[in-house]
Amino acid sequence: MFRVNLLLEMYLKRQLTECKGCNKHLGLLDFYVNKYKCIVCNGVLCSTCMIKYDITNDKPNVQLYALEYLGVSNLEHNGFVRCCPSCYKELLNTVQTMIDSAKMIPAENVEIYSHRYKGKLPKHSEEIKLITSFYDDRDDAEYELKCKAAWRGCNSIINVKFNIEKRCDDNYIHKVFQYEGVGIK
Repeated sequence: MFRVNLLLEMYLKRQLTECKGCNKHLGLLDFYVNKYKCIVCNGVLCSTCMIKYDITNDKPNVQLYALEYLGVSNLEHNGFVRCCPSCYKELLNTVQTMIDSAKMIPAENVEIYSHRYKGKLPKHSEEIKLITSFYDDRDDAEYELKCKAAWRGCNSIINVKFNIEKRCDDNYIHKVFQYEGVGIK
């Protein structure tokens, strides 16, 4: 009985779906209408309302970090993501804000303080947790950490430490590095 109710509920949810953009009915039997989910808000969209946002493969990537800032994690993409018009505007504004912050505080000027540092730390009013992707080169991971701090308007990073993982590619075992710390304004 429970399984029948669950299937009926799933059918009704699927049957009554409407596009977030144009309120067009996206029923179960509408095979000609493609349905997409917004990567940020998970709203359902038809193919005409959905916006395809191109993502570059630059490292470090301000676009991916902006998506992470908006709450999207574990993102897998093929050079683009799909989002609704309102989230698209928010994403563009976030990316532009981060780029403008990086112009005011270049990544090279961001100071790093280890978690073992016992000296006097800069005064700050706000703390932001920062973490990088894994890199084969430790300097690349450090540079991404500095870029993320600059994009968020931080001029220093405290409690910095790095994690090391061993990865195996075919017959080759190598180390990869990830940095984490607290950005301060």
